[in-house]
Parts: sequence; C-alpha cells; structure tokens
Amino acid sequence: MDVVFNRLNALDWPESVARPVFADYDVVAVTEANMGQLATMGIRVGGRGLGNIVLLGRGFTPLARPLSLSFQGSDNICLIEENSAVQGAIDCHTNCIAVILGGQHALSLGVNLYHGGQIFWGRAARTYGCRIWTHGGKRVIVGDDCLFSEGISIRTSDHHSIIDLDDGSQLNHPADVVIGRHVWVSPEVKIMPGVRIGTGAIIGIGAVVTKDVPAAEMWAGVPARCLRQNVSWVDSHPAAPGQVEDMYCLLGRTW
Repeated sequence: MDVVFNRLNALDWPESVARPVFADYDVVAVTEANMGQLATMGIRVGGRGLGNIVLLGRGFTPLARPLSLSFQGSDNICLIEENSAVQGAIDCHTNCIAVILGGQHALSLGVNLYHGGQIFWGRAARTYGCRIWTHGGKRVIVGDDCLFSEGISIRTSDHHSIIDLDDGSQLNHPADVVIGRHVWVSPEVKIMPGVRIGTGAIIGIGAVVTKDVPAAEMWAGVPARCLRQNVSWVDSHPAAPGQVEDMYCLLGRTW
C-alpha cells in the first residue's frame, strides 16, 4: 500500500485537476479471487489483471454502467473516485496510471494507455464520448469542470513515424496534451499531440486542433484557428447570473 501511495504522491500533479486525498481510497491489488468482487462494483477486469492496482474511493458504489478495465501488463494503477459516472473501457499496458475523478453525470470514455502513459480526468468533467490514446510515456490531462460532447479524440502521438529523408530524423515526436479547467469541446473534435488548451476556452464542432489555444478564446476549423478572443461559457441557457459570476471568478476577472 505504501508503495502505491508513494508512487502517486511522487507524480507531477497537473494544476487543472483537483488532487484527491489518496488515504481516502481502498487499495485493491487485482487477484483472480477478487475479480468477481470488482465485477459486482461494475468494473470488469480483463487481460492479465494480476500485478496491477485499482484504487476506489471509500464511498464507492457500483457503477451505473459497466467499465471494462483491461491490463495488458503489470505495475498499472487505476484510481476511480467514489462518485464517478465512468463507463466504457480503459486499456492499460505496462507502468501506466489512470486517474478518473467524479462529480459528473456522464463520462463515456475509451482509453488506451501504452507503456508509461497516463491520463488525469478532472472532477466534474464530463463527456458523452471521448477516445484517448497515449504513446511514448506521455500523458493526457483534462481539467476540472470541462464539458466534452461526443465523437472527440485526443492523442499524444501519430502512432507512426514521419521521417525526414534528408537526414533520417523523425519529425513527429510524442507530446503531452494538457487541457485546462472549464473547457468546452464540441462534437467531432480532434486534439492532436502536444496541444495545450487554456482555461475557459471553447472548441467548435469538427475542429482539428494542432496549435495551443489560449485561455478564454473560441477556436474552430480545420486546422483550428481563433474566431474570437475574450469569451467563455456557462452551462445554463439563458445564462444564469450566478453561473456567469462563477465563470468570471474562475478566469480571475471582475464581473
């Protein structure tokens, strides 16, 4: 147990994701004997299973819809907060970390973490369909209170190498994807390796994001470009004054 907590405490924790209190989690070392118990909690463990760890918040109740958790290697850690709505599939190879926080009503994920890959999914961040791939030991960070629609994909690598024929060098290296708090991503968006999206930004439908997006800007297009600066969003429609005030506070501005 101490080894697990030490490993989590040693992580370079992302600023946009609330840091949980690890001591408030039950540590489940996956064995053949407890796979059935995990299944009753809505977590179906596949692959090799053994030599991996699942952390569940102390108040964890069975998931409303099943989560397929597949381990293709060992030394993986998957942390799931007690009030998470996660469903779908998380596939971990070796030495990967998945942190899935809760507080949302919808969280449909398909995640593939390859050797050393990491995902941090923030508290109250929700999606109706997001596919994530990490390669090259990189990580994907989705900040607290984000709203992702459906048909979204995020990747840290192109999966294959593009080679400069003049000198034989590789041109497309893996890189982290970092998304700040309170970012709204519309349907069918693709977020490419190395992209950083600032707090409160909005990404329009069908965009292919290849460059960093500053905070409080609206981007769309293929490739995505800035359509408007000094803009953000709230859930309510028409906008509720209380939510607008909270948004200004999040952005460090005065309403």
